[in-house]
Amino acid sequence: MSHHDNHNVQFEIAEVIEINNAFKWNKTIAGQASAHIVKARSCTTYTDVYEMHVVPISNRNITIPLIGEIILIFRTVNKVAKQKVDKAESWYYLQTLDLQGAINNNRSTGMTSTEQEIANNDPQYIPAGTNFEDSVISPLQPYEGDSLLQGRFGNSIRFGSTISTIPDDDYYHKPPNWSGDINSDPIIILSNGQTNLPNKEFVVEDIEQDKSSLYLTSTQNINNIIFSTDTPPKDYNDFEGSNFVGIADRLILRSKKDQTIIDSQGDITLNTPNKVMIGSDATRMTGIPQGEQLLNVLRDIASILKSGHIVEGSISRAVKKDKLKKLSVNIEKILSTKYSIEKN
Repeated sequence: MSHHDNHNVQFEIAEVIEINNAFKWNKTIAGQASAHIVKARSCTTYTDVYEMHVVPISNRNITIPLIGEIILIFRTVNKVAKQKVDKAESWYYLQTLDLQGAINNNRSTGMTSTEQEIANNDPQYIPAGTNFEDSVISPLQPYEGDSLLQGRFGNSIRFGSTISTIPDDDYYHKPPNWSGDINSDPIIILSNGQTNLPNKEFVVEDIEQDKSSLYLTSTQNINNIIFSTDTPPKDYNDFEGSNFVGIADRLILRSKKDQTIIDSQGDITLNTPNKVMIGSDATRMTGIPQGEQLLNVLRDIASILKSGHIVEGSISRAVKKDKLKKLSVNIEKILSTKYSIEKN
């Protein structure tokens, strides 16, 4: 097909047979300066079996297929079309066909294999790539109106909502792990490392069981958060506004150049059964004085100073009474009304 055909769009399906160039930068292939190039062989019944280089329809949203997956492709104009040259068109891939109904891979290896290839190598054992390993990955439970982005490896983003009304127990395979009173209130869940089930059974994000996750709520409660202390923060799940909830085995927040600001209209709670350390070198840590204990010690010292003391059989009176009086007043102000630490 050339530019004389008015750039009609031709659609086909094709089997991916090579992905070595999908991860390299290529100066030009068929007039197309691009990375993400895969090699595919047509398996459409009304054309001869032939091979082509195929690039994604958009570099902003890419899922590179595996060897043996079947992709929907089309041929149309490329960047040199306006120059009216012979190679003014390129092949693009749109989507991988969901032949296996799987999240991890949808390979149908060998659909376009020639007799010689079959004799030399059983197509069913052709590897999907150099590093890729087959895994049992469950699809997410969908709910009405959801938009789901699911990676091959159990990582996902859900653009979902409150599901407060379920017609019957069989309408959804599994209920959500968040709750709210108003249907369609938005929620975004980014989840990584889910717990998978056999037979492609649906799973639901679990903030405690998933390896790491981030929840952006509007009015929902997350029902299964477990805190590290026997007594969780008071009324943590009674808040009716939005929440920003992140959970992982470890949490690191770092400002590269400027200050880190944590701002709150309400209280700030640091909840841990272990130590809270301020500073960079744990070996040089020293304990923060317990406010009430320090206050009692200073009160006793001031009381002793004011009472005078015995010197060589005579009683001496306390000196600088005005300063002792001021000291006593200041001691009573030593406890902060804003910042508190837990008692030992």
